[in-house]
Amino acid sequence: MAPFFTIFCDRKSTPEQTEIVRVLEKYYTCFIDSENQAPLIKKKYETSNHKFFGKDLGDWLMYNYEIVDCIPPAFVLTFDVGTKVKKQDWELAFDFVKTIFSDSPDQGIIDRMIELVPKAAIPEKITVAPVKNPAKQNNEYMFEHFIDKEKDICYCQIEKPFTDRPYTCVIEKFSKEDFVPMFTAFYICQSWGVSPQDHIFLAHIWKHLDMKSKFGELDLEKRLQKNILECSNGKPEPRVYRDKIKDVIKLFEEKKVVLN
Repeated sequence: MAPFFTIFCDRKSTPEQTEIVRVLEKYYTCFIDSENQAPLIKKKYETSNHKFFGKDLGDWLMYNYEIVDCIPPAFVLTFDVGTKVKKQDWELAFDFVKTIFSDSPDQGIIDRMIELVPKAAIPEKITVAPVKNPAKQNNEYMFEHFIDKEKDICYCQIEKPFTDRPYTCVIEKFSKEDFVPMFTAFYICQSWGVSPQDHIFLAHIWKHLDMKSKFGELDLEKRLQKNILECSNGKPEPRVYRDKIKDVIKLFEEKKVVLN
């Protein structure tokens, strides 16, 4: 897969985080990760091919996951695990970061960076960037999830462009199922539809969660057919709610929903 940037933002982004999104998205389509606590970041990226970028005393730094406790990262650039990235390529990425956040960006560095990390050819913007004006109509995909380790449940929320309510999938027995059920669960909702952009976004999430290393390539059609067969043989359908993740979590915490 192509390398990509993931920006770390609070669920309610700070002005500094929003500005980083604004600048970086001039050049690349980015993911947003709201799970920006150091232990979670370390667990998620320790085996990845990455470099983090963050500021210390006003200066940009590039570093590995070991020191995210000391310097909170603003974003991360990742390549496939098997991709060999030369030292000079990482140095170019660092120069790119420094120049785009400067008062006078160097177009030569930017052009060289785009040769190293080409812009994704995506027919529709699929970023999950926070917006300054919350009243603005949502025209972007957004993804977040929460894992309740005690109950072994994962809640996965996706907001689609131009929809008034998000879709939240509940994955029970998460330690066994992993994120796999999420990728077909939303299709049980008629309002989800069948859009090529949905497929593109889910494929990006598949890569973002490193599902390929555990389950191979994402074949949505094949997985949908398998799920239909399993449900016809008595397996419960996935639970999907048209509500915010926090409200669905509350339903389960109050035991208004019976677990399978």
